[in-house]
Amino acid sequence: FKLAIPELPDEKAARYIKEWSIKESDAQILTADMATAGYFEHAASEAVKLGLPVPKLASVIVNKRVDISEKNPREMVESLVAESNRTLLSEGQVMEICGKIIEANPKVVGDYKAGKTQVLQYLVGLVMRETKGQADASSATKILTNLLKSNT
Repeated sequence: FKLAIPELPDEKAARYIKEWSIKESDAQILTADMATAGYFEHAASEAVKLGLPVPKLASVIVNKRVDISEKNPREMVESLVAESNRTLLSEGQVMEICGKIIEANPKVVGDYKAGKTQVLQYLVGLVMRETKGQADASSATKILTNLLKSNT
């Protein structure tokens, strides 16, 4: 009769890397305590069922410091799947909205042209609000920058 010896953190980390191809640094953090490791394993099995890449899940848990006592693993995975399935607007649609935002905010545009480049983030925020988060923020920033430069 064989005693069940719990899997040690290093062994668990090696298994995570081998089974799910997660980064070694993420594996070390996820296996640092049993509660986090258990949460991650449950979430990973849900992620596999729902088609979410496990390395992405691991990265979110580690980098966003997910409070494992607040959300159950399935809910967290479902929200990540929904977020990744969110439809983004086309570049043309974002460009049109950026143009309207620039037209509607002549004072901010003047501030930008006077060298106050930090107002660009304000304009990006307006674009994100107008699109209800369906624009890619980095793409909106590039489009706004190009429109403001060509508008001088």
